[in-house]
Amino acid sequence: MAITSDNSRVYVPLKFTGGVAVVDPMVLSQVDNLPDTPEEVDPIPLPDGAKPLDIALGLRDEYAYIADENQPKVYVLDIDPFSSTYHQVVQTIELDGTGGSNRLKTNSDGRRLFVTGKDGYIYVVNVDAKDKSQSESGNSNKWHEQIGRIETEQGAMGISSTNEAGLMTFTSGNRNLDANGFGVLEVTNDEPLSWAAEISYAALGLGSHLDYFDVNEGSDVVLTRDGSYAFVAGRNFNALFDSEVLNGGNVGIIQDPLGENPQLVAATRPLPNRSTYDLVLSNDDKYLYVSNPILNGSGEVLIFDVEEMIETLLSPGDYEIDILDRGVGSPFFDESTKRTVTAADFESVPIDDINPDISIAADFEIIEEDRPRNQFTFGVPADSTRGPVAIGGNPRAIERPQTPWLKLMEHLVRKDDLTPTLHWQFKENAQDVPVDEISLFVSVFDEGKGLAPWDKTVDLSSSNGNEFLAEQGLSKRDQVDLLTKTWDVSDYRRAKDFNPNRILTATWKRNETGTGGTWYWGDGSVIEETDATPKTFSLGDERTLTAGQDYYWGVEAYRLGGGRNFRSSSFTLEPVEPTVPGNTFSSASILTHGFKPPIVSSPGIPNAFYDLAENIVDANNSGLIMRYDRDTGYWIPVNEEGQVASDFPAGRNPGNGYKEALQEYLLDSEGNLEEEYRAKPLVLLSDWSGDNESAIPDSGFSEAAADSIFSSLVQLDQWLGGSVGTQQSTPRLYDENGNLIRNQGALFNSPLHFIGFSRGTVVNSEIIQRLGTFFPEAESGRAHV
Repeated sequence: MAITSDNSRVYVPLKFTGGVAVVDPMVLSQVDNLPDTPEEVDPIPLPDGAKPLDIALGLRDEYAYIADENQPKVYVLDIDPFSSTYHQVVQTIELDGTGGSNRLKTNSDGRRLFVTGKDGYIYVVNVDAKDKSQSESGNSNKWHEQIGRIETEQGAMGISSTNEAGLMTFTSGNRNLDANGFGVLEVTNDEPLSWAAEISYAALGLGSHLDYFDVNEGSDVVLTRDGSYAFVAGRNFNALFDSEVLNGGNVGIIQDPLGENPQLVAATRPLPNRSTYDLVLSNDDKYLYVSNPILNGSGEVLIFDVEEMIETLLSPGDYEIDILDRGVGSPFFDESTKRTVTAADFESVPIDDINPDISIAADFEIIEEDRPRNQFTFGVPADSTRGPVAIGGNPRAIERPQTPWLKLMEHLVRKDDLTPTLHWQFKENAQDVPVDEISLFVSVFDEGKGLAPWDKTVDLSSSNGNEFLAEQGLSKRDQVDLLTKTWDVSDYRRAKDFNPNRILTATWKRNETGTGGTWYWGDGSVIEETDATPKTFSLGDERTLTAGQDYYWGVEAYRLGGGRNFRSSSFTLEPVEPTVPGNTFSSASILTHGFKPPIVSSPGIPNAFYDLAENIVDANNSGLIMRYDRDTGYWIPVNEEGQVASDFPAGRNPGNGYKEALQEYLLDSEGNLEEEYRAKPLVLLSDWSGDNESAIPDSGFSEAAADSIFSSLVQLDQWLGGSVGTQQSTPRLYDENGNLIRNQGALFNSPLHFIGFSRGTVVNSEIIQRLGTFFPEAESGRAHV
């Protein structure tokens, strides 16, 4: 089975039904893949004839790879919840083999998938995400294809990654031969078109081959994170039919498994009738979990203390056994014949007999013995609280949930800072390996909707892609090129980015010496003169955010030797309080439409803009909407449908006396905003389409529109209390520096928010330039775009 990196889903291959079950680990319940058939809980179906045996997930939880026990095939299951083909088999990878598969595993950097075959070969598949987009233009690097295979001496069954991407370890699973029971596969050429590797071996024998105590038929292997020890599951299936009553499944310990001379140095007690099958280390390498299926009955899970195991191996002189090799924990220990343990004793005495404290939940030992008759009874000692964990079934595969090692520090995001510094942390632990790469994303879109480069926001899953674009004569590849930009800054993935213009895309990479790193923009250029660290990033003035808005951010991190975490969060910036709160709007939003094609669309403000204005007003329970009148330059109060407000006396056609009518409508007797508008939002809808000027591709028209709209805004501000010059002491128009004295009214003293669409953004930019030039103190110089 396999668990997603966020621990939200567990995928379990169902060998006898040809499907994959999805389990929700929070409620310990299978998820119904076809909820429309409530009479039964349906798994994910695989192709007809499939017999799934093992499963592995890609590094980014995009795909699950499923081995078939009877056929040389790997099924590719889409497990991306945001994908249009979620929980569907999207491909079958054909292997160049003669039989089915045993196990499969990705290497530590997630670029290669290794499959152990029943024919004795290990097959290699390219699952490098950086080759995915390239596959759409010919797949010259064989993404999701076999790129190599290598034959083993005695077979291949269990397989495990190491902290080095070019090294994999495996077990033979051979029931009769253990001379080459453990192997190390070293990649000598990782190029997809010329992949090559070499294999070295170590025996799984301990001491004499004539005694019962060995590690037979290695079925799985796992390594500590630092690569100093490996643990091998000895299935020993033949022991089920052996006359040796002490024979059974157990766990072997290999010292220096990746070195020049790996050695099987110890093993746990063989347990009769058990076929030890799978094992896994906890995320901190402190505990070893072992599945022990039983041929006829319910199996159990054993748990060992890894640190205690290693300490026992390093300090054998701290322990004692008697003349019959029984440890002090045995009820039959003979004190009179005790002696100190030596390193040589590990070859003939189980390590848990020497030190019972290695057991966390593995106390299953001889509780009755009649040595002359070779009769022994195994069980949990009556006074033990550390017996194996009975699970009510027969365990085979065993997997650990992921411990998140990346945490976003949401509480450190200042809500009053328009250029906030984002913080995140990595779990500090001596066992943790360094972080190799970090990518930071900031967007107005949530995860799955455009926050990250791999978010597929346009459905192109059909053979022709998007139906509308296909009708325009664009091939599926042309559509992808039109709608995306390639993001390939990361060393771990390449993506066709449907939202390349998000607020921020930045990546930090560790340097080769491991003493620091460099931040890069989304286009691959180096970020110069930044105070960003691998745990912080400040947006900076060029990425000033908008007050009162919702933002989403995510961090993707990769560790050296394998492991990926992605976390996302959101924050809402506080609205900007007006500098003159007694006589301002809570905000003044200027909405400017963009290109309006002539003939096919009539002049005027698009209906969608009235909808947006209504949403802004409704979000604050009330407010004021005004539209721009091109003929007069006046701003007219309207409702959400664009009709002149029924209580506005000037009516639809402004003319002489309009200024006084508007002031009477908006201001009280003292010249301040009426209470119903004070501290409420104002939405101004501009219009530059009367003569189709928004459709003419000439900068002069956008400049002219900006001039006209800016002038009308200045006029409106003056009608709402603004003025030119001063009457204090000596009336004058200019200050001592010769600058025209401009006094802002209720409009320019309000927080300004400019929203533009297509060419409307150009018009807004021109308006803001004029605003900054002539009214630099408009809302204290804080206009939001």
